[in-house]
Amino acid sequence: MESTEVIAQGEDRRHGDWMQTYSGRKFWPCDPRPEEIHIEDIAHALSMACRYGGHCNHFYSVAEHCVLISHQVRSEDALWGLLHDAAEAYISDIIRPVKPHLSNYKAFETNLMTAICLRFGLPLVTPESVRWADEAILGDELSQVMGKPPEPWGLRYRPIGVEIHGWFPQRAEKEFLERFYQLAPRECPICATPFKPEDICATDVEMGTCHAACLEGSPVVDLDSGDVLPDGEVDTFQCGDAAEVPQ
Repeated sequence: MESTEVIAQGEDRRHGDWMQTYSGRKFWPCDPRPEEIHIEDIAHALSMACRYGGHCNHFYSVAEHCVLISHQVRSEDALWGLLHDAAEAYISDIIRPVKPHLSNYKAFETNLMTAICLRFGLPLVTPESVRWADEAILGDELSQVMGKPPEPWGLRYRPIGVEIHGWFPQRAEKEFLERFYQLAPRECPICATPFKPEDICATDVEMGTCHAACLEGSPVVDLDSGDVLPDGEVDTFQCGDAAEVPQ
């Protein structure tokens, strides 16, 4: 959506135009920031998106695919598995044959996934178990949600053996959120104190989400260049804005 607002002196300038998310917030997909990413937007959008560009025998959401992946990876990678396609909540699911020919898509996807990883305290590199599961599940999806292929897909791995349910969007969204709350980090990695929704948090590149007070004195690093910013300020957010921490 094109922005026509007058930017006041000192107001933050953003790159590109904004979109309205499911929760009614502004979001700049070309200028993503961790504090503006919300799990309810991701869950809803992925539950409404059908895998394979909609060319399935029945509805099969990206959200269900992500839930299945989260159960097939190493336990420490489960949250990464659940969120591995989270960027598609903002830039849609592009089918594999097309992605390599969209020169800017990978850059958009990488920027979004960086912001998502920082928001939810994940490492910036995709774990190998997630890469494997995302490839291996193609065999299960081919046999359960696709028609007879005109020729072999040339899959790298044997099917995992998962059962695809074909959840309707409302069920897929519910299952995705429930899985998220099972996996989301609930304590600060520095002080080991459980997070509360009212806590003021910040994000560290290596450790992920921490209490802002625990990061006082830590250097602020530019994510693009890796340079330390001497006068940089840490962006903070209320823990409850990142995700409603279950009581």
